[in-house]
Amino acid sequence: MGSAIDAVKLWRYKPTLLNGEPVEVDTTITVEYSFGEQKPREPEVAIDPQFKADILHFLDVARGKEDEIPADRTVSESMRPILSGLLPLTPQSDKIFDAYIERFLALLQTGECNDQLIAVYAQYFSDDDIRALTQFYKTPAGRHFNEVAPRLRSDLDQRGHETAMDNIEKIFPDLCKEYPELEGDTQSCPGGNKGK
Repeated sequence: MGSAIDAVKLWRYKPTLLNGEPVEVDTTITVEYSFGEQKPREPEVAIDPQFKADILHFLDVARGKEDEIPADRTVSESMRPILSGLLPLTPQSDKIFDAYIERFLALLQTGECNDQLIAVYAQYFSDDDIRALTQFYKTPAGRHFNEVAPRLRSDLDQRGHETAMDNIEKIFPDLCKEYPELEGDTQSCPGGNKGK
């Protein structure tokens, strides 16, 4: 437990920037941590060459090449708190991290990384799906969706959380009646409804 807590403590807040200015956002960050041996990767399944080409074309359309490096850099920057906790603090720490980012971004451009990305898309989508998505992202609506998707996801998560919290007191009394084992065992069913 101690090492898991230490791993989570390495995360540091960094504001989301819009046009270079910090903006207020609500988000959920998942920190995956495993103790001991890591779960082995699923064996790669051969992907039809045409399907592979269609996925690569989709990725080019969905994420224009001009947006790719800045987006990858933003993701890479989120790793700074983790690496700063792993590296000794030196006057060169920022320079070392910047060098890491450049090498990591170069790694993302390799065929091996592309193959891994293609394998993930092939796991969730058919070739017909990929072709339809490609057509969608070529439209103004598709480009707009792609542009707002991160904020949309954050807003939807926040609204879902608010709705759940706003309605918990309305939902639990019925559940307490329906499931007697909850009576008296939870904050939502204090004292229970026994005998009613």
